Amino acid sequence: MEFDDATLWPSSDLLRLDDAEIDDEQIAFSINLNIHPLDHGAALVIRDSSKARVHFAVRSKSQIASLHSMTLIMCSLVNILSSLDFELIEVNLGEQSEPFQTVLEKMRFIHKSGVFFYLLK
Repeated sequence: MEFDDATLWPSSDLLRLDDAEIDDEQIAFSINLNIHPLDHGAALVIRDSSKARVHFAVRSKSQIASLHSMTLIMCSLVNILSSLDFELIEVNLGEQSEPFQTVLEKMRFIHKSGVFFYLLK
C-alpha cells in the first residue's frame, strides 16, 4: 500500500477517525479493505510492547460499507494480533464517530476515557 507523506495514510479519499501523529517507523503493518470498486477502510497497527494501537481511516463516517469494512478489519485484526502474541488492542476513534463506537462496543471492547480496549489474553 502506498503511503502519502503528508498524512501517512493510503493515498486515497479515506477520512481519518483520529488525529494522532504517526511516524513511518512506528507502523508494524496495515490492512486495507476494498468493497468493489472502492476502498472503504484502512487500519494502521502500531506495536507498543505487547499492545497494538490501531488507527482507522474510512471512506465515509455515515456509509454502511465503511462500517462493514471496519467490522471486517477488526475481526481480522483480533485473529492476527492474538497469533502474534499481542495482549491488548487499543483504538482511539476520535469525536463524531458514534456508529464506529457502537461497532466496537458490540465486539466487547471496553470504553474508557475516549479510548477502546480489547484484552486478547
